[in-house]
Amino acid sequence: MLKKILVILGSILLILGIIFYETVFYLSEQGYGQIRILAKSESILKVLENKALPDSMIHKIKWIQIIRQFAFDSLGLNRNNNYTTFYNQEGKPILWVVTASEKYKIVAYKYIFPIAGAFEYKGFFDKKDAIAESNRMQTLGYDTHIGEVQAWSTLGYFSDPILSNMLDDNIAELSKTIIHELTHGTIYVKNNAELSENLATFVGEYGAKWFLSCYFGKNSVAYKNFENELTDKDLYTIHFLRGIQQLDSLYQTFEKIDDTKKKDSLKVSFIEKIIQKADTLPFYNKTRFRVLRNSKNLPNNAWFSGFKTYRNDLKNIQKDFETKFNSDFKKFLLYLKNNHSSL
Repeated sequence: MLKKILVILGSILLILGIIFYETVFYLSEQGYGQIRILAKSESILKVLENKALPDSMIHKIKWIQIIRQFAFDSLGLNRNNNYTTFYNQEGKPILWVVTASEKYKIVAYKYIFPIAGAFEYKGFFDKKDAIAESNRMQTLGYDTHIGEVQAWSTLGYFSDPILSNMLDDNIAELSKTIIHELTHGTIYVKNNAELSENLATFVGEYGAKWFLSCYFGKNSVAYKNFENELTDKDLYTIHFLRGIQQLDSLYQTFEKIDDTKKKDSLKVSFIEKIIQKADTLPFYNKTRFRVLRNSKNLPNNAWFSGFKTYRNDLKNIQKDFETKFNSDFKKFLLYLKNNHSSL
């Protein structure tokens, strides 16, 4: 009887493996990439004793320890062992994310994964695999975008290391990144990557301001520069979200157009106008978004859908924070923990 049950179970697993071969292969590849990074990561104590590392790197690694402790003690994010190890990228990117969207509609393609649910992006530790996935989605008629990733969260499954390229950022940017990623280990909205990322973005920016005010003061250069950066980001966000709405309105008129070349021409022309208008925005730091505005490769629907994933709901989250929770962060976070606890 037991032998018969094992045979049946084995057959079921084999069938599932065949049906979901691509997903199983992808997850095994990504698991290997993650394990490879973890295996080559060193403990912070050992890293801090390394005399060969520049003082600037040591300085920022120490700040990260202060930031993560602040995130646990003051913000109330879940404690874990993230950022207690260090991985030296040697100046090379190690993760690429592919985003895909419909060609005449800004709707991200959703990748479905066991347990974790649906995501509007797919990560790869090998750039060749990212390019292959991008090419595959293009053959299916989607716009695609490949972006390099500076940091990511494994939602508490692993102890995420400090990545050496993160240390290129200033303390304000570091605090925003660390708090953003630690938020994912506390709050996770299954099958809604957009809300998950927007919440992490809000907490990351709010937490970074709080951190800078505590350690440097609201009159410090670091705090004021970060406030100016957030003001620039707000202008940038409002501009592109408005552009996305207008672009979607344009796409709705395409139902009456059969000529694909005409659709593509109208699409490119409108996107060029969105980018050109960004030049008129009164940024404090006018060079911050120069790469996007001067790029020969215009953003496409995949880029716009990726933008929405991180910033589309920020104004609504800010409004709820102020009205429903009276700007009380502890109450706000407790509500999120009770309703959207991480995996």
